Amino acid sequence: MVLSIGMEWIERFENDLQFENTRNTDKVFIWSLGRYGFHEHRMLNVKTMRIKFVLLLICGIASLKASAHGLGTISLVNERRWTAVQIGIWPLQLFDKSTDVYGLNCNLFLTYQNKDVYGLSIAPFNFCGGDVKGITIGLDSIIEGHHSGVLVSLVSRVSSNNGIQIGLVNRCKENFGDGDNCGGLQIGLFNDSDASGFQIGLLNHNSKAWVKWLPLINFHFGK
Repeated sequence: MVLSIGMEWIERFENDLQFENTRNTDKVFIWSLGRYGFHEHRMLNVKTMRIKFVLLLICGIASLKASAHGLGTISLVNERRWTAVQIGIWPLQLFDKSTDVYGLNCNLFLTYQNKDVYGLSIAPFNFCGGDVKGITIGLDSIIEGHHSGVLVSLVSRVSSNNGIQIGLVNRCKENFGDGDNCGGLQIGLFNDSDASGFQIGLLNHNSKAWVKWLPLINFHFGK
């Protein structure tokens, strides 16, 4: 039902679009459905819309190809034990995800490594199946190995932490790995842990602490 209504409004939108035979013919009005019908918002450049569509199409094709290679990366160099620089534009990257990185690990979308990373990792999304020692910066970061260093991310999830997690939501959970090895510091709005460590935030939860839920500060040390 919702889909049919949506398609009906899309058809009406397409039928109502009229281009003026002037030098502004590359611009159209964008409308939205409100309580009392369509409302005019702003003007978008048609050429810009076409460029965005092509970019989205390219990303979609790349995603389909990446899915056929496992978990979303296509490497230019397959066999290498380690590298000082791992760069790419997802799903393409310089070296295979099974290569250790000692230095810079950078991607414009997603850094994905099954092995260890020692150094600086920068990407909107970070994933590492091995250990991470150094600085990690992103929007959403997952570390399934042991983390030692500084992790700055809006959302971060680690299985083992002896470093610092800084973000809006920080988690150190046993279901990501051996959570008992956590013993670091979490700073954020919401901090969640299943093991030892110190937490500073608006709301802090530690399932093994004497008081599991506390505002501002919470901690637990030991098994």
